[in-house]
Amino acid sequence: MNDLKFIHLEKIDSTNTYAKNLLDSSKNSSDVDRFVICAEEQTCGRGRMNRSFYSPAASGLYMSVIYCPKEFKSAAEYTATAAVCVCDVINELFGIETSIKWVNDIYLNSKKICGILAEGYINPKTQKIEAIIVGIGINLCTEDFPPEILEKAGSLHLKNVDKVNLAKKLATKLFENYDKDEFFQIIKEYRKKSNVIGKKVKISPVINQEQKDFEALVLDITDEAKLKVQTEKNEILFLESGEISTKII
Repeated sequence: MNDLKFIHLEKIDSTNTYAKNLLDSSKNSSDVDRFVICAEEQTCGRGRMNRSFYSPAASGLYMSVIYCPKEFKSAAEYTATAAVCVCDVINELFGIETSIKWVNDIYLNSKKICGILAEGYINPKTQKIEAIIVGIGINLCTEDFPPEILEKAGSLHLKNVDKVNLAKKLATKLFENYDKDEFFQIIKEYRKKSNVIGKKVKISPVINQEQKDFEALVLDITDEAKLKVQTEKNEILFLESGEISTKII
């Protein structure tokens, strides 16, 4: 595996946006393959569906990686692999067990402590997907978070973390697993770490916006990282996207 190319920034709008700009300005996408961008603060951090991701200084690890595979997989595979890697590295370094809420959130004590955003990069000249950008934001300490965010967001409750070391270990593990291309092993770990299998959830569709929210029982997560659920009408559905909540009102 090639060595990491590491960029450490004090403040940036978004590490994913910075990664996209690197790709835009490079002669070949492969020139910035395995670049890792790490920032102390994001002013416009992004999550799924263009939601903002609160990323203040001295509170978390905010990073993105650029990966140019020989063969592109689904966004779900890159996201699920990243989720497993985040859980494993947190456990290895800090001895903290975390769980995964389908599809891209890492939880500790019933609160979200990490979000993952995988995006395909389309070369504006060739109109072809040439890279994957994976953004990861981990809340290390939430002392300065406003009350409205603390209602949903948690943290690892860690101070004085060597963020550069954490980012490098996480990126190394991520690239190793992407290179192995053994998703059948990753999805087994993903299932083990899931905090929704066997639970009743509320599902909010994100593709078909006209469809109303509905409740269902999560039966499993498929080998393709789809959510297998049973509705209240006993229908079996396989979901590729959507927002889920385990809090049923």
